[in-house]
Amino acid sequence: LLTAKPDVKTVAGLNQDYAWGRDSWEIFIRALRKLKPDVQVVETLWPKLFQGDLSAEISKLLTAKPDVVFHSLWGTDLASVNSQGRVRGLFRQSLVIHNNSAFLFKEFRDLPEGFVVGFRGTHWPEVPDPGKNPLQKEFVERCTKKFGEPCGSPHGSYHMVQALQGVKSAYEKAIKTTGRWPSVEDVVRAFEYLEFDSPSGRIAMAVGGGHQAIEDSLYGTVKLDAQKKQNVLTSVRVFPAKCVNAPDGVKTLDWIDQGFRGAQCP
Repeated sequence: LLTAKPDVKTVAGLNQDYAWGRDSWEIFIRALRKLKPDVQVVETLWPKLFQGDLSAEISKLLTAKPDVVFHSLWGTDLASVNSQGRVRGLFRQSLVIHNNSAFLFKEFRDLPEGFVVGFRGTHWPEVPDPGKNPLQKEFVERCTKKFGEPCGSPHGSYHMVQALQGVKSAYEKAIKTTGRWPSVEDVVRAFEYLEFDSPSGRIAMAVGGGHQAIEDSLYGTVKLDAQKKQNVLTSVRVFPAKCVNAPDGVKTLDWIDQGFRGAQCP
């Protein structure tokens, strides 16, 4: 946000009224206030999950006129805010930031220009770099052949491959350690603090006592390419996993309140 709009003064939230939406907003606003204490919240809206019609919420945002609207919507709610917000001028009035790339690649073509998109990992056909990552190159090529377009940006497709790569790596480590076909317990132990490669880069089982993975995070801005006559992702920025995740054993909100202690950022 502060890269895309460093002079932000007012923000608003539009998030689904359940744990994902509530937690996403709390993490966002706590982090923003730590980085820019003078920012003011002018509206927080909590539509029901899969509410669909967001006309009332969009009206409130248009009235509040925030510099930035943060939302974590997905599914039909994401489609609704994109279509309804575009028609009513929300994306012209405010910078809209989304932290969850839960849309199909073909839907990316219809996103409003200027929309800032966050990805739950480097889940994009051109990032990190298929020329340097054979797994990414194979993944993109196979998806394109099967579906007629790359499998980006739905994190589900990437995370499924990550799970399979992780299991493969854990079994290989367990076999090497034990010298035999491993038990489930052997594989669990091998998984702890394991690191392995995936189509979206290096995955580290770095938190949760070695039982939870972290990966780099990607943000970019949607822009219409006049020559290609389609949307492209510009101003791409990758945040290293250890820059945007709390250290092992530290709760995320505590880490933010402590000033991101131990963050390893470029």
